Amino acid sequence: MYSIHPMLDQLFGSKTRVKVLGVLFNAPEKPFFVRELSRAAGVQINAVRRELNILLQAGLVNEKQVDDKQDVRRKFYALNEQSIIAKELSALLAKNQLLCEQALLRKLRDIDGAQLILACGIFVGDKELPVDLLVVGDVAESELKNVVQEYEKKLSDPLRYTLFSQDEYQDRKRIMDKFLYDILDSEYAIVAGERV
Repeated sequence: MYSIHPMLDQLFGSKTRVKVLGVLFNAPEKPFFVRELSRAAGVQINAVRRELNILLQAGLVNEKQVDDKQDVRRKFYALNEQSIIAKELSALLAKNQLLCEQALLRKLRDIDGAQLILACGIFVGDKELPVDLLVVGDVAESELKNVVQEYEKKLSDPLRYTLFSQDEYQDRKRIMDKFLYDILDSEYAIVAGERV
């Protein structure tokens, strides 16, 4: 008979929990106060409080109280990297992100009018780059925005994108625009089209 540890039973069953865990695993060394965690996860503060209580009981999150300059006691929450299942959960969340990214890239390939789509930034582990997607072509921005927003609902990270018409792209290449060349000189993956 296969048994389930109560800790695992508590972990799954909530989109909010997955979003909170995603934020914590993306910055394992950073302590968050509840409001900050709520903003980063894009979830209401009361829902975050509920999930933090569950994660505390499961031993995946540590709580620390700190007095600030006005002697106000604040609680901070951070990932418990010493948890017995932290590594496995991290791998599971990484696979979840990969599956979501693959679904996003398939939808991007289906956008009408896209002549070139580059995935860069967070897709290749470069958070310093100003964009994560460069889209070139005669694309309806509303369609692109809808696809991006659908992806953002599934994960905690916002997706930064830039849309250029083919003429604007060629003009920027011709004048060696720094913004464009920062992207083209970085690591990226071609999702659709060919770099010209």
